[in-house]
This record gives sequence, structure tokens and C-alpha cells, in this order.
Amino acid sequence: MSRSDARPRGTLRFATRFALVVIIIAVAVYLVLLSDVNRVLRWRLDKLHAAGIPTTWAEVAPPPVPEKDNAAIIYQQAFKRLESERGPRRGISDGECLRNFIADDPPGARSRVFPRIQQILSHNQAALRLIKQAAARPRCRFPLRWDQMPAAMEFRHLGPLRTCSRLLMADALVAARQGDAARVTEACTAVIRLSRHTISEPTTISFLSGVGGQLSLARRLPDLLQDANLDPAMCQALFRELDRLDFAAAFRGTMIEAGCETRWFFDEAEQRPGNVREMLAHDFSTHYFGTPDLGLPAAVGLYLSPLGKLFRLKEEIAFLDTFDEMMALTAKPYRATATRWRALDQRRAEAPFYYLITYTAAPPGRMMITQRDRAIANRNATQVILALKAYHAKFGTYPATLGPLRGFLGGASAAPEMGRSRIQGWKIPDDPFSGKPFAYRPQGAGYMLYSWGEDLDDDGGRPVPQQVRTDPPDGDIVWTFAK
Repeated sequence: MSRSDARPRGTLRFATRFALVVIIIAVAVYLVLLSDVNRVLRWRLDKLHAAGIPTTWAEVAPPPVPEKDNAAIIYQQAFKRLESERGPRRGISDGECLRNFIADDPPGARSRVFPRIQQILSHNQAALRLIKQAAARPRCRFPLRWDQMPAAMEFRHLGPLRTCSRLLMADALVAARQGDAARVTEACTAVIRLSRHTISEPTTISFLSGVGGQLSLARRLPDLLQDANLDPAMCQALFRELDRLDFAAAFRGTMIEAGCETRWFFDEAEQRPGNVREMLAHDFSTHYFGTPDLGLPAAVGLYLSPLGKLFRLKEEIAFLDTFDEMMALTAKPYRATATRWRALDQRRAEAPFYYLITYTAAPPGRMMITQRDRAIANRNATQVILALKAYHAKFGTYPATLGPLRGFLGGASAAPEMGRSRIQGWKIPDDPFSGKPFAYRPQGAGYMLYSWGEDLDDDGGRPVPQQVRTDPPDGDIVWTFAK
């Protein structure tokens, strides 16, 4: 063999050995990094467990409820008796007619459909009795399949529950027109309890559905109280029912469920990557970080492969850090954490290109926390309005400020002149968006009450416009009573 032939072969052997050494070193470094990241991940999960926060989809499933206490059993009987969604009559369905009636439509429009609403209620008397019976039960648990993957869960009960809530609101509004205060109180109590049952299910969609039921009551309360002469005892009964409507605790459960749902994606990516491949490829925006359409399937495939495990673990640790921060923020009102929520949103928008699961499946942050505080504002304002109604029933007029109202209800600042006029056991709540008492202004024979709203400033009672063009919405959350 000539020297000229031996030289290329020697170079080839050297290159092969050098490449092998580089590969071995790269694998060793990769395994060391993998071991270190696994250790950090275990530490982060242990920290959450120590705080009593579930971290897996199996742990987040709510406990079963005994049949004798479970409202869901009777709700399901009511669903079978519902007639309000069956077939159009006179151009629109009964369900659409109900939605229009309890919406913020002009009084004239509501009057035109009043006979139709009475007919709908007449057809649904059996269902209404069952709904009220179910609402009186202490707990509610529908048979959701928590053993399935989150995306496969079906919430078929939420649509009928919304119909039940609308029927109750329609029943209350009709009773108010007829001057039947006891029936108004009964129907409103059932609306509140149905909302409490709905938000006890720790999912985002259930929380928003329960918030919607309470929002309908808050919006139509001026009509209910203007038409129905509720006495102080009835007002206090509804006040106490609202005390049990704990949106803060329900929201915390919802956020934990959303976090566990995201962790389910990480577990599936590790154990059954095929189950999440199509979901990621479908949901991940093709323009995200400039990823081309043709390169996206390849990027998702690499991410879900064994070579992508290090990226997945690093992303999971980053998600758990963010989730831990989110859980800490949920313990505080939005007004105290708005800046930090916006920073979290910005951090998520600037996440590295390989944050596929967090970008696709991470729980929403600022949007949901404002939903929670809006729900609390509506609940608290409803309690203030009921207290004002009780005050008006006693004295025939509304107070000039909320100060005398607090005294009337036996608060710490109770004025001596109230004497035996006080009603014990009430505590007037504040506006969650300001941390202060709701803004209150007498107007003629009635008054205006308002919350600062999501923009966290006092706009003087100017309502948020119907077409919101700013984030956060510019304006206040307003309730107006003509008398």
C-alpha cells in the first residue's frame, strides 16, 4: 500500500474516532443535564404537594356525593321535563324567548313577550318544581368522566342548567310583576343555589357558567326590587344565600384544575406522544415565532421524540414556576396584582420557541382573574342593593350615604339613633376593584351604585360601553334604581 493511499485512510479513522468521542461526550452531557432537570422537576412537584396543591389529573377529580345529598340527580330529572327548548313557536324558540326576556332589553320589548313567557312557565311547572327541589340540596356532582383525557370530557349538563337558571329568572320576573314577593324570593334563592352548585365543579367552563347565572340576577335585580315589595326578612334571606356563593374558592379550584390539565399534556407527551401530536399541530399557530407551515409537523415530531425530552422537562419546570406564582396571585384581589398578571402574560408571549404545551394548553391568567372579581363585584353589589331595599322598607327612603346603612345593619359604626331599627347579622361588602365601599349616589327617588371595574379607577358612574375597545374596559360597573 502506498503512502498516498494510507494517508486518507488514517484521516478517515481519526475522523471516525473523533466523531465517536464527540457523540459519547454529547450523550453524557445530555444525560447529566437530563438528570439535573429531572431532579429540579421532582423538587418543584414536591413543593406543590407540600402546599396541598394537586398536580395530576387523577388528583383533581372532586369526591363523590351521596345520592341523598346530590342535587345532580334531581336536576337530571328536571332536564327530562324541560319544554323550553323544544321547537320554534311564532318564529323563535322558547329558549331564545327566555334569553331575550332576562337580557338587558328595553322594558317595552320585555312587555311584548310577557304573555309568551307566562305560557312557557306554565308548560314547565313540573320542571320548575324539580329545579327548586334540586337547588335546595347541599351538594351537586354530575357524572363526569374524570378518568378520560381532559379534551374528551363532555359537559352536557351545563346547557340544560343554563336553561334552568333562565326559567328561574323568568319565574322571578313574572312573580315580581304580579307582586308575589315570596315567589320572587324563592326563585332568586334557587338561582343563587344553582350558581353555587355549578361553580362547585372545578372546571373553567363550569365556573364561567355559574358566573353567568349570578350575573343575570345582578342585572335584573333593579326590575325585581322595583316591582316586588320584598320585606327586610326576605332581603336578609337572599343576602345570606349570597354569602355562601364563594367565587374566590371556586376560582382557586378552577385554576388548580387548569394547571393539572396542562400537566396531563406533559405526562401524555412522555408516555403516549401520539395522543397529543395532532392536538399540538392543530392548535399551535403556524405564524408563532415565524414557524413555517411545512416545518411545524417536523418541529412537533422532534419535540415529542426522545431527543426533545430535555426541552419538555425544561418547559414543564418553567410552567410549574409560573403556575406556582399564579396560585399565589389568586389569593389576592386583581387590584393588588394587575401589574404582575400583565407581566405573566408578557412572559408567556415571549416564551422560547419550543414552549409548545404551555402556549397551547396553559391556564388563562389575567382574563380569568378579572372574571372572578367581576363575579365578586356583582355578588357584593347585589348584597348592598338588598340591604338598601331593607333600609327603604323600614324608613321609606334611601340613605344619603352608605354610612347610615352600615349603622342600620348593626355594623361597628352603628349610630345610636338607630336603636331597635338595627338588623343584626349583616356585613356590607366592599367593591373588590377599589378595595373601598361601592360608590353610591342618591338620584331623585332612587340611587346609583357602581364599582370601579377592571380599569381600577373611578369614572364617575360612566358605564362600560357595549362595544369594548380597550383592555381593560374603560368605565364602571353600574346599577341604577329609579325608585
